[in-house]
Amino acid sequence: MDKEKDTEQELSCEQRYLKRLACAKRFYLQLVIAVIAVCSIAIFISVMIDVLLGAALAIFAAAVYIYFSTDELYKQLGLRSSFICGRIHITRAVMKYGDTMVIPSRLMWADVTKITDGAFASEKNESLACIYLPRSIECIGDGIFGDRDTPISICYEGSEEEWSGITGADSLSVSSISFNCPQPTLPPKQKKKKGSDCGTEAEK
Repeated sequence: MDKEKDTEQELSCEQRYLKRLACAKRFYLQLVIAVIAVCSIAIFISVMIDVLLGAALAIFAAAVYIYFSTDELYKQLGLRSSFICGRIHITRAVMKYGDTMVIPSRLMWADVTKITDGAFASEKNESLACIYLPRSIECIGDGIFGDRDTPISICYEGSEEEWSGITGADSLSVSSISFNCPQPTLPPKQKKKKGSDCGTEAEK
C-alpha cells in the first residue's frame, strides 16, 4: 500500500486522475456484470418460484449498484453526483489527487452536463488551483466555489463560443479561463519492438 502511495505521488495530477479513473471504470464494469447476474437470477426466481421474491432481489441489486457506484466515484475521484433524466449532475467535488481537478465528460456511461450550486465549496479544496471542465457541461450553478477568494483557473475543453452558451458561465468568478484544452487522456500503448537488448535500452 505504501509503495502504491509513493508511486502515485511521483505522478502529475493529470496522471493520478487517469490512474484513478481507470480504477473506477474497472470497478463499474465488474459491478455491472455482478448486478446483471443477480438480476438474471431474480428473473428466474420470479418466473419459476415467487414473483415477490424475485422483485425483492432485483431491488436489492439496484440498491447495491447505486451505493457502491457512488461510493467508488467519491473514493477515486472525489465526486458526488446525481443521475437526472439520463444525465449526470456533479453535486460535490473534493480534491483527491493534487491541486488540479478534472471533471470527466462521462460518468457511469452518461454525459456530465451540470455543476450544481456550491459543488467545489468544501474546505478540503483550499489549495485547489485548476479545474478541467468538459464541453459536455451545459449549466454551472451559483457560487460553486462557496466563499473562497483564492484564484482558480479553468481549462475548458470547448471553444470560447461554446463557453458563452453555458448557463451560468458568465457569472463564474475565476482568475483565468483557457479554451480548447483537451482533457487528460492515457497515451497510446507503444508496441514492444523485437530486437537486441542494446536496441531496447536505446529506445527507453
